[in-house]
Amino acid sequence: MLSSKPGAGINHKEYGVTSEVLNVFVDNMLRFLKIDPRTQKFTIKMTGGPDGDVAGNELKILHREYGENARVVAIGDGTGAAYDSNGLDWIELLRLFKANLGISEFNKTRLHGKDAFVIKADTPENIKIRPMTSQKTVPGLVVTSTPIRKSRFFQNI
Repeated sequence: MLSSKPGAGINHKEYGVTSEVLNVFVDNMLRFLKIDPRTQKFTIKMTGGPDGDVAGNELKILHREYGENARVVAIGDGTGAAYDSNGLDWIELLRLFKANLGISEFNKTRLHGKDAFVIKADTPENIKIRPMTSQKTVPGLVVTSTPIRKSRFFQNI
């Protein structure tokens, strides 16, 4: 499958073709790990936010294909990070995707876990916290959408 930016080929932001291919890999990896994603719960950590071409569409696809079985527990993007051990609220994640907003715009009232948080990457302290977000989470699938964000987000693992 080929995709591109607007104006040249299939717009992967609008149609999510890159993410559709990514999700084939995700599905196969889960099944290799003996997890049936349609019947069993699993956790996901992501780099790239709901406003991103790949990560945003992957969120939409994860919800479409697996519903509440897919628990996104951590997301880090250029705007900040969010963490909820109970899983970030799907209604809010999909709202951010549709509005083309980064994870720092996640409505904190939609957090449910005891130690859940949303931070903006706007202070030196928060920029240091952002890469640690993934260390707080239980083992799970890691989906990275860009090497730049991946290297910043997971630099301390």
